[in-house]
Amino acid sequence: MNRAWSVLPWRRVLAATDFSQDAEFAVQRAMAVARACGGSVTLAHCLPHLRRAAYSAVWAARISADSPEGEAFQRELRRRSDEQLRQQASAVQTAGVETQTQTLLGEPWVELVHAVQEEHFDVVFAGSRGQSLWSELLTGSTAKKLLRHCPCDVWVGRGPGHHMPKRILAAADFSDVSCRAVSRALWLAAMR
Repeated sequence: MNRAWSVLPWRRVLAATDFSQDAEFAVQRAMAVARACGGSVTLAHCLPHLRRAAYSAVWAARISADSPEGEAFQRELRRRSDEQLRQQASAVQTAGVETQTQTLLGEPWVELVHAVQEEHFDVVFAGSRGQSLWSELLTGSTAKKLLRHCPCDVWVGRGPGHHMPKRILAAADFSDVSCRAVSRALWLAAMR
């Protein structure tokens, strides 16, 4: 049997959130899949690295980012992110699913890919649209970049629904990657 057709359940799940509605739905789906697989979920939120962002900004912003106040601001943002993650984790806590939280610092898609590489996640769940339409217009969406660069499966969802999908469309071109996608779709269909 071709190795591309073998399916292992997703036991280590990374759910990316920016606290938008689509991200909340993605987190709910991640919890449902982790429960079905007997896995764990890590909720991750990514903050921009203010010092790096400021260097592409005006001179006054550069000075404030390097100041003690800029560092204090970054710490406060991290503290707020950690608190929001804890609140979201407790709101979606699912019986039998171990849940951790993690605040990342940097470009979201890059930091999520690094997390996958370092912590060996099996799948990343993300919402199709984040909070910042302006950011998406300037740099492209995090979801699109995850689909292109992430070394594990990526599930990008839109809209409500914390249940397993009822109908699945699996596109195939007979490559190894598409064979894995079809096998994952068959596995998901069998879980219903």
